Amino acid sequence: VERLWQRASTAEANRLAALRARLDRLSAKAVALDPDGVLKRGYACVRAGGRVVSSAGELRKGMEIDIRLRDGGVRAEVLEANNLEDRNGR
Repeated sequence: VERLWQRASTAEANRLAALRARLDRLSAKAVALDPDGVLKRGYACVRAGGRVVSSAGELRKGMEIDIRLRDGGVRAEVLEANNLEDRNGR
């Protein structure tokens, strides 16, 4: 009985260690993908018409855009939009 108890205890400890390691990986991934963390690394979030802009092809000259930065925001007007995919023939 003692050996069974010891094996079960070891198995449970190993399972908990694996779950802790998985939780640590997921937590690190969540921190890396946190929008505020991304902004702190120098990226910006651009919105047009309340929607996130993910491609220059979504923008047109004269459109008003909102740019969110680490420490605030900017409202701007698009003067020109260059779509790299169009230029590279993709």
